[in-house]
Amino acid sequence: MTTIAELVQDAKNEISNVKNIYLGPMESKKIHDIPWTSTELHGFKERTKKLEQMEEGHTAAASAQEKEKTLHDVIKHSKELMSELDDAICIKMAAKIEDLIPKCESGVAKIPNGLHARRLLGANQRKDFPNQIAKFVVFQDLLVVNSYKKFYEGLKSKHSRKDLDSLLDKLIPMWAALEPVVEAESPNKDTVLEIKPKTGRQ
Repeated sequence: MTTIAELVQDAKNEISNVKNIYLGPMESKKIHDIPWTSTELHGFKERTKKLEQMEEGHTAAASAQEKEKTLHDVIKHSKELMSELDDAICIKMAAKIEDLIPKCESGVAKIPNGLHARRLLGANQRKDFPNQIAKFVVFQDLLVVNSYKKFYEGLKSKHSRKDLDSLLDKLIPMWAALEPVVEAESPNKDTVLEIKPKTGRQ
């Protein structure tokens, strides 16, 4: 049977996980450099504070049974909060993927062929280059595109953070390598000629 002391430690551990695995990295943009506003994090932080207060206040319970119930509630609600945080992170990750895919596609389109793209990417990226996303952006095969869309829609519906993480681990460095190519061929606003109406003197 679990003792009160063990339940207290479990409750503290779960709250620590909420703060250190989720809220801390989210606030410092350590999850794929995805930004979070204070408004987006406010509700999660407030709920975490409430869980801390519940854990600290369990000693005020009149009986051991009530203490156990309070601590079990803290553990349960902490796990539920982490599940919600996972969902929120997945939504942000999916949005970042949807932003990066056309950018990578645009970058590769400016490169003469797949071989050049392989040279452009770093050693680690070249090692992992022949993958589903690379095929999508380099070869643009219709079947691959359709297969990819189904694959990605499945990820979004299942909120598979592990798979989304893996996808972003490929796309982010790919775009970092391709972005200079896109920028080099983008029109520079500072060099656009100013067209003035002709005057009689001209």
